[in-house]
Amino acid sequence: MGPRDQKPQYGVPVNPWTGFPITEGQQILLDQLKEVSAELARILHAIDGSDAQGSSFSTRRTAHAGTQLETAYLFAMRELLDR
Repeated sequence: MGPRDQKPQYGVPVNPWTGFPITEGQQILLDQLKEVSAELARILHAIDGSDAQGSSFSTRRTAHAGTQLETAYLFAMRELLDR
């Protein structure tokens, strides 16, 4: 690939708000954030006694906690990508 060749458009993670490629550091932190969020969701399902593969909970409090977890994930992802 030379300096005049067009950069590949596909297969590169892109920030959805800016359209610029995600840096390697951002990708590492996004992966960690996703991993931690998935682990917390698994723990919530264990507490609730519901199926960890499903997205629904059997009690109102654990459903509310799941919603709060998703909201926190989205806010953290947005903060990370804004830097």
